[in-house]
Parts: sequence; structure tokens; C-alpha cells
Amino acid sequence: MHGPPLTESVPIETLESWLADHRDCIPDRTMLKVDVQGSEREVLNGAGEHLQQFPVLEIEAALSQLYQGEARLPELLGVLSDRGFVAASIMTERFHRDGPAQRMWTSSR
Repeated sequence: MHGPPLTESVPIETLESWLADHRDCIPDRTMLKVDVQGSEREVLNGAGEHLQQFPVLEIEAALSQLYQGEARLPELLGVLSDRGFVAASIMTERFHRDGPAQRMWTSSR
């Protein structure tokens, strides 16, 4: 019933490049939302000094592994803390029992 995990190719652009193309964006008056399906660590590390230009970040961070190699919440909190950010709130909207349902969810993503 369940086949191999699905993959999809998507274009990638650095934050620096995106900001250069969107000069109407004023980072110090903008919230940056990062929802990149398990690549949050790479986005944060690749943002360099541009990250500090944003006063507020919203980042999707997993408590348990959903994607191979993704950084989980504790690691991302450390990365953000190192850059001067503190968690203002941590929310969750999904709960599941450990077992077949959890494996079905993670293998289909």
C-alpha cells in the first residue's frame, strides 16, 4: 500500500540572493518564516549575517524525526541562541501514538 518515500525537486535560493531581488523587503520590520521540510539547519547556517537583520523568526522544528537528517528542536534552539535569538513561544499542533501510525506518517513524507 505504501511505496517508497516521495521526492520532489524544488528551486533553492539563498536569503542573500532573495533579499537582493526583493529590495522592498525591509528585514528589520519583517518576520522571517522558515518552513523547509527538514532543511532548517541548512537555511539558518546559510543565512549568515542576514539572519540578525530579522527581529522575529518563525521556524518549524520537529521533536521527533520526520525527515532524514533533519535537525530537531533542541539543536535548532542552540543554533538560534548562538545567533542571539530566544524562544518566545513553542507550539505543537500534532500528536501521534508511537508505533504503526507514526511510522506510516514519517515514511510517507
